[in-house]
Amino acid sequence: MLLLGLNSIILSVYRFLYFQKSDGKKERNQQTVAFYQFVMEKGVLSQLNPYLLVQQQQLFEALFNVKFLMQNQLTVEQTLWFFYYIQSEQLLFERYRELLNDEVMKPKMAYLANKVTILIF
Repeated sequence: MLLLGLNSIILSVYRFLYFQKSDGKKERNQQTVAFYQFVMEKGVLSQLNPYLLVQQQQLFEALFNVKFLMQNQLTVEQTLWFFYYIQSEQLLFERYRELLNDEVMKPKMAYLANKVTILIF
């Protein structure tokens, strides 16, 4: 009997956390779509479907699967750089790509790679 009560408490807590995470993800996606729409209107990014771009970002999260990284002999930092280059080629008009400064990005990528590595390993 006690176990049944404990299970229902655990389920309700997990349900709450699930919906909290789900709501947060939904809000983040809406903000990302709004950002993409804004910069597309300003002519900085190519006119693409912002909802598909959000889906593509979710693919980005899947890239940091430990098994995927190990099977493909990739580090987290290499994967971040590849994704950065893919996004810049795909999204930015050529006239804006020359404004990208990889030297400025190096410490940011190293910091992000460290954070991701801590989370996944």
